[in-house]
Amino acid sequence: MLQTTATASPQIKQLMTYLQRTWFNNTVWTVQQWSVHRLSSEDNDVEGWHRRFNGKAAHNHLHFYKIVPAFQQEAKTVSITQQLVSEQQLSRYQRDTYKQLQGRLTSLWDQYEEDSIRTPDFLRSVGHLYAPTVPQPETLPESDSEDSDYESD
Repeated sequence: MLQTTATASPQIKQLMTYLQRTWFNNTVWTVQQWSVHRLSSEDNDVEGWHRRFNGKAAHNHLHFYKIVPAFQQEAKTVSITQQLVSEQQLSRYQRDTYKQLQGRLTSLWDQYEEDSIRTPDFLRSVGHLYAPTVPQPETLPESDSEDSDYESD
């Protein structure tokens, strides 16, 4: 699956061997079970459950004797939730903002995989989706002085 070139450093070859043995040829977990390639971080079900549970519990830092009954109450819903999910009767709620973000991200992935966008442009665009725009650093003015730290070609 992973290939290294003959000119790769020993550290790169060691890393590739580790990745191959530990992750790609793992007998416990398949790549599909642990890979997040093209999955949205916004629909992380565990994060959603945690946020919902905190809202139900009405506190972020519950004491042991208060959190145990809250977990017991939550556990009562597991079997019905599992049944609804298996019957595809339970739908996920996703905010419009995150739906739009996921749509833009999917579009960027499609462009990248079709080779219609270069890697630096893809990464820059993804960065703009998740973070505010950072201005490009200004180019240094040309200098003829001898005390410059840089040599010109």
